[in-house]
Amino acid sequence: GAQATHDACEWDRGAQVCMSWLDIFQHAAALYPPWPPTAVYPAASPPPPSSPPPPPPPPFWSLSPRQALEELYASAGGADGKWRYATNWTTGGDVCRWWGVTCSKEVAAGGGGEVIGLNLQGNRLEGTLPRSLASLSRLIAIDADGNEGLSGTLPPELKRLSASFASLSLDETAVSGTLPALLTSSLTLLQKIELEQTRISGTVPHHFKLPRLRQLDLRRTSISGTFPATAAASLFSLEFLDLDRSALSGTLPPELGEAARVGSQFKKKMSSFADVGLRRLEVEDT
Repeated sequence: GAQATHDACEWDRGAQVCMSWLDIFQHAAALYPPWPPTAVYPAASPPPPSSPPPPPPPPFWSLSPRQALEELYASAGGADGKWRYATNWTTGGDVCRWWGVTCSKEVAAGGGGEVIGLNLQGNRLEGTLPRSLASLSRLIAIDADGNEGLSGTLPPELKRLSASFASLSLDETAVSGTLPALLTSSLTLLQKIELEQTRISGTVPHHFKLPRLRQLDLRRTSISGTFPATAAASLFSLEFLDLDRSALSGTLPPELGEAARVGSQFKKKMSSFADVGLRRLEVEDT
């Protein structure tokens, strides 16, 4: 019996009592509280509700004339104070009173006329032309000649301009890329494309969809390759063609003269392109 008692308990020699292991653990727990003590933290506050994401910008083709012109002002250096003239731009009021903006006499929804022309020639534009210009549904002409700081490629969306668009002038700018999509678009009233002394490169497209094109100026550009006969045959109304100091090679196709002769209603047969419908043809140094 003594052996069983010794196995079941431990003797506290000081108190001459038998203590079971359970007694020992309970006694130690009373003497020594658990460590570290349990910390009491305040309840975490719920996270603030997340703000909804900003709405996406409206598609460029749905912009108002004011919004389209404000984008032009921002992307072409006006907002940075680069422009030489910026009278009334972004100051409110009728956009038809902004410097360089021409409007029709027809009153549009909102009180002003429709924007039909942008004449920003030599105005120190610096930057790029935005695609928002394609939302100007009545635009007829863009003239930004002489703005050496105007760079980048022409937005392909410009081919969405209305069928009434007639003139694009970007001479002496740093506009680059290949010949714009305007050349193969369905802008049936487009009459003038001036890209003299730009960084335009690439080749002449094989077909133009521009039956009214009268003036095409590609001098001092990096346009290379040959002038395709199919392209020449589609230029029925061409009167002025300048390829001076371009990178074109080969000979001009006879279709170029035939197309111009038919379009200009010249009846007299002549062998020189310059005398057959084309009132001016310059191809020196090509």
